[in-house]
Amino acid sequence: MSRDLAGKLLAVGVRLLPEHRREWGRAMLAELAAIGPGRARLSFAASCLGAMVRQPAVLRRAGYPVLLAVVVVIAGVRVAKVANPDLRISLLIVVASLVAVSWWGRRPGPLGPVGPSLPARLTRLGGYGLVGLLVVMMAPTLWRDSDIAANYVAAGLVVTAILSAMLIGFLVLTAQRSSATNWVLSVGLGAGVLGALGWGVAVVAARPIPTDITTALVALTAAMAVAATVTLARPAARLRHGVLAALTSGLVGALLLFEELELLAHLGPASLIPDLARPALTAADDLAQSRFELEDPYVVVVFGAFLLAVALVVAGLATRSKSRSVQPYAPSGN
Repeated sequence: MSRDLAGKLLAVGVRLLPEHRREWGRAMLAELAAIGPGRARLSFAASCLGAMVRQPAVLRRAGYPVLLAVVVVIAGVRVAKVANPDLRISLLIVVASLVAVSWWGRRPGPLGPVGPSLPARLTRLGGYGLVGLLVVMMAPTLWRDSDIAANYVAAGLVVTAILSAMLIGFLVLTAQRSSATNWVLSVGLGAGVLGALGWGVAVVAARPIPTDITTALVALTAAMAVAATVTLARPAARLRHGVLAALTSGLVGALLLFEELELLAHLGPASLIPDLARPALTAADDLAQSRFELEDPYVVVVFGAFLLAVALVVAGLATRSKSRSVQPYAPSGN
C-alpha cells in the first residue's frame, strides 16, 4: 500500500513540473524504484515532493486549479442561498462565464498561456483582481435596481458580456503571442494606476465628490496620453506599442477609478458625499440615499472600460505574433 502511495504521489508531482525539469523528476522516480517498501520509501517521496512544490512553476500550475476551485465553491454556496430563481440563474451565468474565460486563458491560443515575464504575470493578475472586485462591488447595485429586476436573466447576459470582454482584454494583452513588451505593460499599468489614484486624491482634497464625471474623463485621457507618449519615446518603439500602452492604461485606470468611487461612496466620510436625496428624508436616510445615487453618473466609466477592452482585444489580436517561438517580452522591451 505504501509502495503504491509513494509512487503515485511522486508521479503526480513529476507531472506538475515544467518540461525542462521533467528529467529531474524522472530521476527521482528511478531512485524511488530502488527503495523497498516502508517508511524510508514514503520519506524519500515526501522529501522529493517538498523540493518540487517549492518550484515557482509548480506553484503556479497547482495553485491555479486550487484557487479556481475555491472561487467556484464560494460562489456556488452564495448563489445557492439566493431565493429568486431568475436571479440565481443570472448569477450562475456571470460566474460560469468568467470561470470559462479564465480557463481558456490558460490554453494555447489567442488568450494564453500567459507570457513568461513578471510584467505579463502582474498585469494578468491585476486584471483578474480588478474584474473580480468589479463583480463584487457592482452586484448589489445591479440586482436591487427595479428595471434590472424585471428581467434578471437578460441583465445577467449583459453583465456577462461586459465583464468577459474586460477579462479577455487582459488575457489577450498578456498572452505569449502578444506584441506588448515589458515596457508597454509596465508603462500602461503604471499610468493607469497613477491616473486613477491622482483622481482619487484630487476629489478627496476638493470635497465633495463631483457628480460631473468630467474630472474622471480628464484623468483617464491624460493617463492614456502619458502612456502612449512615454512608450513611443523609447528607442525602436512602434505605433502598435503606443496604442497598446494607451489602451492598457485606459482600461486599468477606468476600472480602478470606478472601484475607488465605490469605496469612497460607501465608506467615505459624509463630507465627501454631495446631497443628492429628496429633502423630506431624515439626515441619516439622506446620506444613505446620496451614497447610492452618487454611483449612477460613474456607470459611464464602466461602459468606457468595456469599450476600451473591446478595442484592446481587437488591437491585441491584430498585432500578435504568428509564431510561438517569438519572445516578445525580451528584457530590452523593444
